[in-house]
Amino acid sequence: MDITWDMPIPSGPKMVLLSLCDNANDQGECYPSIGKIAARCSMSERSVFSHIDWLEQRKALYRENRKGRSSIYHLTPCKFCTPANSAPTEKVSPAPANIAGTPANIADAPANIAPRIVTQSSLEPSTNLKTLSSPQNGEEEKLQSACRETWKSYSNAYFNRYQTEPIRNASVNAFIKTFCKKIPHQEAPHVAAFYVSHNDKYYLQKTHHPSLMSKDAEGLRTQWATGRTMTASKATQLDRTANNLDSVNQAIEMMKARKPNATV
Repeated sequence: MDITWDMPIPSGPKMVLLSLCDNANDQGECYPSIGKIAARCSMSERSVFSHIDWLEQRKALYRENRKGRSSIYHLTPCKFCTPANSAPTEKVSPAPANIAGTPANIADAPANIAPRIVTQSSLEPSTNLKTLSSPQNGEEEKLQSACRETWKSYSNAYFNRYQTEPIRNASVNAFIKTFCKKIPHQEAPHVAAFYVSHNDKYYLQKTHHPSLMSKDAEGLRTQWATGRTMTASKATQLDRTANNLDSVNQAIEMMKARKPNATV
């Protein structure tokens, strides 16, 4: 973490890297979800993805992707290499001859560094985030947790049905988040799996895309809760039955009007 504080990089990537360092074990490995990183850094998941890509390109970390689970991040900030155009304000190191000739200046460096380390230790990301925690942050964390569980449930059901992994991108993440906002968080994963098993013709034509799940969230939840799956063909059949029943009732009323004493 001390190395990360001293890295000449923009604030966004630095905040993400500090959060990863705060979660890492002694081997420099951690596997927090993107949602957790976003919540801790007070930024969007899209920004987190972008900053992680930026850090990986510069060898400050590398990812180990895992199927159906969060990635493992291997932190290597000591290998960080800054392209010439990414740190325009970096000072040029003096020539070896000048360094050799000024041992007194070099000896003074530790005294200058010491107080800066003390200042940095008070800026631990985890400490600041705990101080800034609020009920709103707690609700957002619950929503992010529901989104993670819902995607996991949807992804597993999708793979079982289509024998391939569903595509996940920024748009899909937005659909999952909207879906989880519309129904109780604890029910969202179950309704997502129910949706993928749904045999409605329109859902099948669209290979159970998350956009339809988000659009029909309330109706899908009702079908899941009642155990009554509604398809287009079943809806048409029920409509015809209702119309036929209305016609029979109308005929009965007409007969009663003509013959009040008649028994039907």
